[in-house]
Amino acid sequence: MCARAGTYVSSIPPEVATKPTQSVKCGAHITVGKKDGKWFIMSVSDQHSHDLSPTKSRLFRGNRQINLQAKRTLDMNDEASVRVNKSYRSLVTSVGGYDNMEFTERCM
Repeated sequence: MCARAGTYVSSIPPEVATKPTQSVKCGAHITVGKKDGKWFIMSVSDQHSHDLSPTKSRLFRGNRQINLQAKRTLDMNDEASVRVNKSYRSLVTSVGGYDNMEFTERCM
């Protein structure tokens, strides 16, 4: 299924929320099955109900990876009591900007 499939249920009552939440309910999916030890594709629907942005695919949960050097830097900074946002900014500087980062600050 597409990551935007399903519905979003907010914990904030709609009458209190300042911004209404919209769910996309995307219907794109692939159905697979297994028979005699082999996988096969049963059906495919590639009709998304929202715009696709290939430049943002690096931020999808499945594509985020922290390399070994970044992990080591974060561990050393944590032992030295350096705040997470400062550690993240140093990593951003070392790779040449936010566009070159393979992960976000939230997945650290």
